[in-house]
Amino acid sequence: MMFMPIDLNAAGKDELMQLQLVSERAARRVVEYRAQKGRFESVEELTEVEGFSDRAIEQIRDQVTVGPGSMADCHRRWLNRGPA
Repeated sequence: MMFMPIDLNAAGKDELMQLQLVSERAARRVVEYRAQKGRFESVEELTEVEGFSDRAIEQIRDQVTVGPGSMADCHRRWLNRGPA
């Protein structure tokens, strides 16, 4: 089964909760952060969201991506990523 990373700029609370170690509260904070500050420029920017430590980010890094917010663009990047 192919896993598609979750786009921090497009995912809703329920989708974010599918990530390892992400609670409902943390997922809600990601969505609120995005609404207040705009799109994420990097996965590391999650450190600015309450509840996300450097260690937690490292554990979910391969499960997330930072795209322009379009699932079509995210899918296109995933398909063009090259060999794993």
